[in-house]
Amino acid sequence: MNKKVLLTGAFGNIGSLAIRELLSQGYSVVAFDKDGPITRKNAKSFADTGITIVWGDITVRQDIESALQGVDAVIHLAGIIPPLSESHPALCNAVNVEGTRYIIETMEKSSSLKRLVFASSIAVYGNQQWRNTPPLKASTPVSPDDTYGKSKADCEAMLQSSSLDWSIMRIAACPPVNIRNMDSFKGNPVFEFHPDSRLEVIHPADAALAFVNAVSCNEAIGKILLLGGGAGNQLTYQQQFSSMLTAIGQNPLPREVFQMKEPIEFYGDWIDTEESQRLLQFQRHSVQQQHQDFWHSFGFVRYILLLFKPLAPLVSWAIKQSSPYYQNKIIRKAEVQP
Repeated sequence: MNKKVLLTGAFGNIGSLAIRELLSQGYSVVAFDKDGPITRKNAKSFADTGITIVWGDITVRQDIESALQGVDAVIHLAGIIPPLSESHPALCNAVNVEGTRYIIETMEKSSSLKRLVFASSIAVYGNQQWRNTPPLKASTPVSPDDTYGKSKADCEAMLQSSSLDWSIMRIAACPPVNIRNMDSFKGNPVFEFHPDSRLEVIHPADAALAFVNAVSCNEAIGKILLLGGGAGNQLTYQQQFSSMLTAIGQNPLPREVFQMKEPIEFYGDWIDTEESQRLLQFQRHSVQQQHQDFWHSFGFVRYILLLFKPLAPLVSWAIKQSSPYYQNKIIRKAEVQP
């Protein structure tokens, strides 16, 4: 009989890809998510796959207990991320911490359901990058600076003190490759980061593969594993932003549009993925492939946008003008002119 896996956050950025990976590896899937326009739309693509869809709220213990009935393992992806986690800290705690607590406590009552693969984040290392010497390792002390990072650190502590067969997966930067999944990223202050901030990018399909492979990897039990794209996906914030713009037919941006405050404050850093890659064999996509996948998700709109490609300099100008740092630089130049 095939193993049945409960996947929380099933119709999100990583979750939708994890469903396909679970099915391709022969698992039965129980997809748990909160009902809403975007999750409903994403769920439609799985109408004929045979998965069981459970709509529920992770902050309601009864919903969790019901969803866990009859499953053999859990991949727990559901959570509130920035900027929503920072503007609504009580909601972040209810979803990220208390929701995870309900899962752990319910699983501990079971005599057979013990395998839990948990989605954490490199946000547990904090955002004061100037303190770091890359690469970060699983053994690097955690020091979260915001609500989101603290919520993930609290969940890690709960798991480590539990009786479950847990694996903690700290995910690096994982931008969506489907434009439909950009909703949860709205409001991120794109110009508020130093252009030289170090970040490591992972394709959500690679993250999904890592989570699914971890379910049956006994050597991953009791380990904290770092999920990033590897050395080829280690870049600066400006490089990442410029590469994404280039992929959708726009011009790269100058350094002057970004916040230049020192010392550099940014989530995490480049990370050491040697052990996680050895165990889970998940690194398949480059940054460039990730951006191309995002571009293709625009569908027929791509062809309309290509018609306006000659206007790329104008679009670039408009983006630059939307940065308060670029505007202030222009003002300062005007002030010093005779």
